[in-house]
Amino acid sequence: MSKIHVLDSSTINKIAAGEVIERPASAVKELVENSIDANSDEIIIKLKDGGKKEITVIDNGTGIEEEDLELTILRHATSKITKIEDIYSILSYGFRGEALSTIADVSKMEITSAIEGYDHSNVIEIENGLINRKTMTAFRKGTSITVQNLFYNIPARQKFLKTTNYELKKIIDWIKCIAISNPKVNFKIIVDGKETYNFQKKTGYEERVNEIHFDIAKNLAQGTYKDPLVSAIVFVTKPNKVSESKGVTQIYINNRPIKNFTVLSAIKKAFEAKIPKTYRPDAFIFLEINPKIVDVNVHPQKLEVRVKEDSLLFLPTFYAVKNALEQIKEAEIDKTRPTQLISTITARLIAESETKAEKGDMDDFFIKAEKSIQKSLDILPEEMQHHATPKIKNFKIIGQIFNTYILVEKNNSFYIIDQHVAEERYNFEQIQTQYHEHNGLLKQELLVPFGFLLPVEDRGVLLENKDELGKLGFEIDELKDELLVRTIPLKIRNSITKEETKELLKDVIRGIKADITDKQAGLFATIACKMSVKAGTPLNEIQMEKIIENLFDCENPFTCPHGRPIFIELSKDRIEKEVSRK
Repeated sequence: MSKIHVLDSSTINKIAAGEVIERPASAVKELVENSIDANSDEIIIKLKDGGKKEITVIDNGTGIEEEDLELTILRHATSKITKIEDIYSILSYGFRGEALSTIADVSKMEITSAIEGYDHSNVIEIENGLINRKTMTAFRKGTSITVQNLFYNIPARQKFLKTTNYELKKIIDWIKCIAISNPKVNFKIIVDGKETYNFQKKTGYEERVNEIHFDIAKNLAQGTYKDPLVSAIVFVTKPNKVSESKGVTQIYINNRPIKNFTVLSAIKKAFEAKIPKTYRPDAFIFLEINPKIVDVNVHPQKLEVRVKEDSLLFLPTFYAVKNALEQIKEAEIDKTRPTQLISTITARLIAESETKAEKGDMDDFFIKAEKSIQKSLDILPEEMQHHATPKIKNFKIIGQIFNTYILVEKNNSFYIIDQHVAEERYNFEQIQTQYHEHNGLLKQELLVPFGFLLPVEDRGVLLENKDELGKLGFEIDELKDELLVRTIPLKIRNSITKEETKELLKDVIRGIKADITDKQAGLFATIACKMSVKAGTPLNEIQMEKIIENLFDCENPFTCPHGRPIFIELSKDRIEKEVSRK
């Protein structure tokens, strides 16, 4: 007796439905995408019992011809393509030819539609995948589809649906997601007869993000990138506003929400050394890519895409996010950039204040400083007076605790600043600047070169990259079985031991096959760490002020090169609330 059976079409369709339609949110997704593809600019989504009992999607799109209405529920019937090549050049929300057919197989469905010029709308009613009634109703341009009792004929699947609130949240989260990439469409959500959301038409992505994610929108920076194949618009959290909580990440390709590891990697790379490794920024990534080089139909629910090369997604995202981070205004991170003249004067006055004034009494000092700076500026040539910035530092050193943390008052906030990572951040950025300005790090020759042994394969890696190592400050020669180190980066000076130098070179070996930026950043961070003041080191007020002044002069004063936070900020309001003053 034969053990292999050919399944009937109804069973096949019900099995296939599980791949495309997992839950009510899947049905809403397919119906709303079709409405968008029909050029609708107003879409109403009505839900009962979290979509389990009923889903209705109403649009004002182009509508469906009467003769085409019955074809909509046939598998692989579509208006989007005519031949296989078309799959790779469509700009709609893709084609698999299964959505309406599979929904119709597992629900009771009604479709009402009309195109411009009709005097009525046509209606078909479907149950278990078959049309059982055709009627007409009053004209309304566009299409309305109602889905009732999803999975009513597959009880095993229906019982896997979760609570009403869970299924409702899945639907609303997706509608918010698709609404962001379609700002010129009005989305209205009606839950159990009550209007819950009404996302009005907007002019662009930024306005829509502000509307839907108003709680985080104020902390976002915008960046762009464009080349012949791909363009990118991104909105990402400013580094000082990133928290440990899992950020909102929404990625769009040609306005389609997708999941993509390459894009996530690009975001992470762009934020490298700017936020702690465990922190996650909010990110909204909009990529426009030539449809001929992207396949949007590799996933049953079209949640993933395939491109010819990952770099086509990675590089535009990376550079757009980098651009966003560079666009952050100086005022927003409240940097202080005093001239060298002002720094010199204030340092001298601080030294005087330590001997002539009581510690902590800074009022007289600031008055003196302002007068002295202005007097000095008065004797400068007129053009130098114009460009000099007569600003006093707007922070006050309170002191040091545990020989590790500097306490600072600034702009109605109290800061506890880790002295080591604060100086490490400044040194890291100085090293980066030096490298780019001089096409390499300045180096110092060792009075007594030293040699060390490495495994043959590691020694070969270093020797093959001698030129790049030279740019990083290390000149290395081969001497029999040893490698001879002749120079080290000037910034290190005498603060690094022979063993630490060996470890630096081993770090280079570990990252030698990675992107050169990785090698540089890792080495720069290590050098910066070695040359920075250590935790547990007592500091005088001049030393503390120099560290803080340098920190506020940094491009990123929020995290060390390894991603650790540099300071804790307590606002005056928060302190007053804690002590019940407010």
